[in-house]
Amino acid sequence: MTIKRLWWLSLCLLLILSSSGLAATTVYTDETAFLNDFSVLIPGSYQTIDEGFENNLVWSSTRSPAGATSITSQNIVWTTNHQDTVNPSLVTTGLGPARSGLWGAYALPHGNPDRNEDIPTCDVDVVPPDCLMHDGLTAQGATGQTIYAVGFWYSGTPFGTLGIYLDGVQEHTDILPEDIPRFVGVIDTLGFTSVELRELEGKTGNEKLVFFDDFTLAGDFTPQPNLAISPASANFDSVTVGTSSDLTLTLSNSGSANLNISTIGNVDALLPPFSLVAGQDGCSGQTLAPAASCTITVRYSPTSEGIHNDSFNVPSNDPGSPSVIVDVTGSGAPFPVPNLSPSGLSLQFGNVTVNTTSDKNLTLSNTGSADLTLGEIALSNPLGPNFELLAAQDNCSNQSLAPAASCTLTVRYAPTTVANHSDSFDIPSNDPDTPSVT
Repeated sequence: MTIKRLWWLSLCLLLILSSSGLAATTVYTDETAFLNDFSVLIPGSYQTIDEGFENNLVWSSTRSPAGATSITSQNIVWTTNHQDTVNPSLVTTGLGPARSGLWGAYALPHGNPDRNEDIPTCDVDVVPPDCLMHDGLTAQGATGQTIYAVGFWYSGTPFGTLGIYLDGVQEHTDILPEDIPRFVGVIDTLGFTSVELRELEGKTGNEKLVFFDDFTLAGDFTPQPNLAISPASANFDSVTVGTSSDLTLTLSNSGSANLNISTIGNVDALLPPFSLVAGQDGCSGQTLAPAASCTITVRYSPTSEGIHNDSFNVPSNDPGSPSVIVDVTGSGAPFPVPNLSPSGLSLQFGNVTVNTTSDKNLTLSNTGSADLTLGEIALSNPLGPNFELLAAQDNCSNQSLAPAASCTLTVRYAPTTVANHSDSFDIPSNDPDTPSVT
């Protein structure tokens, strides 16, 4: 009885498909016909998604020349076709491939970044698989939703071949247009969870590139929230020990239902020298409507030199990532101090004839990392008879030297008697190690 019933249901399904004149998978090159057949072919209720890569809240991290390993927009996860390579290619949006609006999408670098780059090896009739580029993008439901239709406009290197793969099965190939974007769409009444758009002919030495814009997808896209964080991590670079630096992160709802954010850091809290600035947390306990956003501020206050790392969690009702981990890193830099470096700690005049003079220059340099403030030279320990600091050639007293700057002063020796003469003078400054050099 069960076998007969299954046979009868299969026959009914076959008759229904045959009566419409359409197979389970139908390919379109006319966008209007594609859109018109949604209600005829797709079983039950469905939702449509239009994606033109224009929403900056979602796509800002992909703006050329930047890119992202994956982007979730309107419950669809976008990646390139090469996520399992040593150097994954990135989803990038640029002005050039846009059919409408400002932005179109492509992979950067184009194709497999780890492919064989030896042209003689790849320039053969039967191309080794590791020479092929397979440039393109992949889209799938964020939580495995069933997709029944995908349509898009594409362009690229003339006369390449674009393959459309539904759940890994090739359903259609099309020749890349020579100059203007072309539409292609697929409706599958049985549904699929992922679509890969793959250029099939490009290889090392004969690259074929492909670009996309203006997607329409139809499927079981029950409205869901999606948490997007920009930037995805908090990188403070170098911050001086004893000071602090703040970084603002924007949390956005790129989904189609309200996003409920719980207390940030409730499981993985930041520890010193990092902290969430309490008065600048505009997200914990908030509900974000679709396309809305809020901000939080992370503070880095290093008390020691060296690299510091930590992380915190952002909990929400995003079904695809209910707790996102945000990495935080910074480097504590030494506190800037000046350093007085004279060109010498003594001036040797040698033999000088009585009643004549000899001049020697002394260069003072700041080899530190903060401004060096010099006081009045030889004020506390002035030079006596036979030696003189020439005021007209003192370019250092009461001067401020920036890091790496220098100045000069001149000392004159004018002996009046035949004898060995010696003396000293002081050089005061704000050098913390040697506030007065003699």
